[in-house]
Amino acid sequence: MWFIWKHHCWCVFNHQSPHPSMIAMKAYSAALDFLDFAPSKLILQPPISSVSYTTTIDTLSPPPALCFKVNIDASWNENSVSGGIAVVVRDDMGRIIDGFVGISPAISPLAAELLAICEGLVLIAKLPPCSVMLASDSITLIQALKSGIPPQD
Repeated sequence: MWFIWKHHCWCVFNHQSPHPSMIAMKAYSAALDFLDFAPSKLILQPPISSVSYTTTIDTLSPPPALCFKVNIDASWNENSVSGGIAVVVRDDMGRIIDGFVGISPAISPLAAELLAICEGLVLIAKLPPCSVMLASDSITLIQALKSGIPPQD
């Protein structure tokens, strides 16, 4: 949340448009830095052993054995400048383990998809250590996550 607030203030004072994808990448990087330097008594083991990303058409098929699959999607309403986001976590038997649905302010369709991915990451953090597949129809965001380069709005 700190990165969102800090970037919002910077945008207001510099009369710039916000870049939600850049903020999400910075927040994610900070979270990884925290996990690297956090005292071992706070974090016993990282929650994820590996993450793979997919943009395949068959996003509703169950994941491989001993893996969780997180399907995310979002829609965007230009009039209300908000996005509807949905996340479903399923195990290797296809059973729904967790999920999220909500509406959030979003300045673009890409921002709404990014918020959905962030909610997916929140749900992933609650899982036991495992491999995780993240499935999205946003090729732009999946490519950004794979490359580590924030997408351009």
